[in-house]
Amino acid sequence: MTSNPLQGFFRKPKFAITLPSRGKWYPKKSLNSTDGTVEVFAMTAADDTRFKTNEVLISHTATYDLIRSCVPQIAEPENMPVVDLDAVILSIRRASYGNQMKFRVLVPNTTLERMLDLDIEQMVNSLANVGESWDEELNIQDGDLSMTLTINPLPLKNMFAVTRQLIKQQQIAENISKQDNDNEEKIDAMDQQLKTLSNIGVNTVVEGIRSIRCGDYFTDRPSDIRQFIQQIDLEYFNAIRKHIEGQKKLSQFATVNCVATPEEAAAGAPDSWQATVEFNLTNFFGE
Repeated sequence: MTSNPLQGFFRKPKFAITLPSRGKWYPKKSLNSTDGTVEVFAMTAADDTRFKTNEVLISHTATYDLIRSCVPQIAEPENMPVVDLDAVILSIRRASYGNQMKFRVLVPNTTLERMLDLDIEQMVNSLANVGESWDEELNIQDGDLSMTLTINPLPLKNMFAVTRQLIKQQQIAENISKQDNDNEEKIDAMDQQLKTLSNIGVNTVVEGIRSIRCGDYFTDRPSDIRQFIQQIDLEYFNAIRKHIEGQKKLSQFATVNCVATPEEAAAGAPDSWQATVEFNLTNFFGE
């Protein structure tokens, strides 16, 4: 078969990054890298158009397709640990548009906004040690009884499932508020929604636990772990949730120090403040 004479113009890798996870937590065949280093390609025109639509909020396939296109060594993006998501998507942005990125933040105590100039490579590098720093084991002691839980980051498919459930519950809440039902019916509907939201929170904790060991007993069966979480004291549940939340913070970007301009100070802004840089799938590509 004759090769396309224009092949020399086809996409080539722009650079390589080391995933924050260092390749941990990927099932076999999900990642084609022995050390967590992957090459990053720029987007195609089709990638760019699709990812700039609202589809990315609810469609996991748009994000999966983008990652397969631009980071083909991640063969199964649905199994990618969420700690890698920011680094991967921002690196795709860098490969496609360059290293500098505009990011809008609110100025505290005012109605003003400010544009920050972010260095994407620097931000991605700041996440480099997440995989090494993540504490997979949580030990819980109660008198002579002790247990060890192994806790992993959620895979991307689980994060999307939670997002879809939360969007659905938000829509239900809006519908309840618009209904002309009497107060009792509204209270019943709201009570049912609170139960659903509680279950979503519990399920998120359950899905982050890979296994539990208590003495000679060991289980990694999801049904056992779910029953355990549903039946333990609130004290234990909060300890587990606190540990998980603490690990999530490892993959957060450092705050940006901001000094108020005269206009901002006149509007009520403090002399200086820390701007939080947080991304979701609607603002990954900045302004």
